[in-house]
Amino acid sequence: MSRKININPILILILLFLPACQASRIPSTVPEGFVPHLREIKERVTGSWIDIIIRSGDNPVTKYKYSGELIAVHTDSIFVLTLNKLFAFNIKSVEKARLYLFISPVNIYGLGTALVFLPNLIGIIATDYGVGFLSLGIPWLITGTVSSIIEEANNKNILEFPSKSRLDDFRKFARFPMGIPFDVNRDQLHLKVGQ
Repeated sequence: MSRKININPILILILLFLPACQASRIPSTVPEGFVPHLREIKERVTGSWIDIIIRSGDNPVTKYKYSGELIAVHTDSIFVLTLNKLFAFNIKSVEKARLYLFISPVNIYGLGTALVFLPNLIGIIATDYGVGFLSLGIPWLITGTVSSIIEEANNKNILEFPSKSRLDDFRKFARFPMGIPFDVNRDQLHLKVGQ
C-alpha cells in the first residue's frame, strides 16, 4: 500500500522563503574565528576587523584597499594591522571604512524558523491534512522570516564610514581604544587569529 506523495507548488514556494541559509554578511577575507558571536564580544582582546579604502596623497583618484585588525584611532591617524604589518593612515585619506563587530544572529533566526516549521512540513508531505499543517506553520514561517529580514536590514553588526558612522565611533572597537600606549613596540604587534 504505497501512497503517492504530491508536492504542490505552495510547498516549494514556502521552502524558497525559508531564511535558514542566509549569509551572515561577513566577507570570506576575514580570518576564520576572528569576528566573534554577539555573546563573546565583551571577552575579546583584539580589535574588530576592518576593510578600509585609502586615497593616495599624490593622486586622489588612486585608491588602495586594506583589510586587517583595527589597532587604534588617534586624532590624526588610524592604525590597521594586516597579515604583513602595521599601517598608519592619515584620517583625511580615508575614503571608506567598514568595521565588522560580531556575527549577525540572522542565521539563528533562520535556523529556528526552519526547525519549528519542519514538523509542519513533514505533516504536509506525509498526511492528507496538508492544509491544516500549513495553517499551523504559516504564522511561524512569517514571524521567523520577518525577524530575519529586520535583523538583516538593521546591520547592527557593521559600522560604515562615512555613510552611517564617524571614524571616532570606531575607536571603542580597536585593540587599544585609548590609543597605542607609548611602551608598546609596534613592530611586535601581530594578529591573534583563531581564538
